[in-house]
Amino acid sequence: MRVLLADDEKTIRVTLADALSEAGHQVTAVADGLLALGEVESGRHDCLITDVRMPGLDGMALLSRVKAANPLFPVVVITAAADVESAVQAMKLGAETYIKKPFVDEEIIAHLKKVEDGLSVRRELVELRARLTAPGAGADFDGMVGLSPRMQQIFAKIDTVAGSDFTVLITGENGTGKDLIARSLHRRSARGNNCFLAVNCAALTETLVESELFGHVKGSFTSADRDHQGKFEAARGGTLFLDEIGEMPLPMQVKLLRVLETNQVTPVGSNATVDVDARLIAATNRVLEEEIEAGRFREYLFFRINVITIDVPPLRERPEDIPLLAQAFLKKYAPGVDYPLTEEMVIALMNYSWPGNVRELQNSVKRAIAMSGGAPTLRKEHLIQPAASRKSRQATTALDLRPLRDVTAEVEMRHIRAVLRYTTDKKAKAAEILGISRKRLWEKMKELGIEGEE
Repeated sequence: MRVLLADDEKTIRVTLADALSEAGHQVTAVADGLLALGEVESGRHDCLITDVRMPGLDGMALLSRVKAANPLFPVVVITAAADVESAVQAMKLGAETYIKKPFVDEEIIAHLKKVEDGLSVRRELVELRARLTAPGAGADFDGMVGLSPRMQQIFAKIDTVAGSDFTVLITGENGTGKDLIARSLHRRSARGNNCFLAVNCAALTETLVESELFGHVKGSFTSADRDHQGKFEAARGGTLFLDEIGEMPLPMQVKLLRVLETNQVTPVGSNATVDVDARLIAATNRVLEEEIEAGRFREYLFFRINVITIDVPPLRERPEDIPLLAQAFLKKYAPGVDYPLTEEMVIALMNYSWPGNVRELQNSVKRAIAMSGGAPTLRKEHLIQPAASRKSRQATTALDLRPLRDVTAEVEMRHIRAVLRYTTDKKAKAAEILGISRKRLWEKMKELGIEGEE
């Protein structure tokens, strides 16, 4: 980030500016509040770090004027340990945080990482809002929401291939919306005015799947008390969607391949063939190439259905779409209520991995609406399912729960000692390997208690 540092103490200005530069930030350092105000107004900086007591314009007045001009501009306040009242006032005026003197540079750097994350989310939200309101934004495509590049590519591919009669294979994890893509392909095709039939192959037993797809005649088995038209025949002129095709039993895969090659089915218990005319769309959450290697899926059937492939990314790979989806679900399930998504909520939503993908997000939004009790606001914890919270707690118990500063110091100490052993205590060589100045190495050694060790 482009950081503006305002402090009248030269030692802090120089050492903190060096540390921030070393951490990858661009730093401008000034000695009084008036100069800092002019720098902020220039628009050349992303955030401000300011001391409270400064000549010209003190830190509180500077903070107040910066926030009045731009409430979203992040400000970190440095204050003396005894100046607690100023710290409280700073937070009321909108400071991101306050840090008491004396401090270590790493503490400032850690706070700046949080500021940077917040700025990134704000920029993303601004960009998403701009794209949403742009003419022909295409955020909603047949009920699917997505402005991420991958989803836009999928929407474009649907538009391109929908008009053909070729078989389409849709791949992706559970809950990513493969069925919505199948329905969109059907709706935009020449068959769109005819029927769309969906069959979940995972929900059918091996004995029923053939009857369900191809039909049967009366008396062909014990419970066959009448003729039954199969899905292939019922979808004549329309589209047949075989969901979870990777779950189909091997013997049935051979019969399906024959149907796709001849466009004819033979109902169970019959010797007569029936002509069929249905476009096939298949979907799977399995990697079919791996299933072929394991002997669970027929290679030739894979070649036959894999004419056009649409791979749907999991939600964690398109986090920029998460706020849009959450907002769409809020409008759908709470019409007339304008629930705001705060920055804190957006960060929480985008940082969660969503193993259940869009379906899990949809259910989380429903739960949040229910838990709000009719209040016009939502709470962050309502948007994450209890299972996710339990998983987080279980993961936390397995972690080292010491403060970050202690863990960082321990790692740094071990690494510096190892490098010093490698260089046989040659400080210049060690500093070169560590990527820091020799002066910084001496300071680190003193800070970590390494100075004077054998």
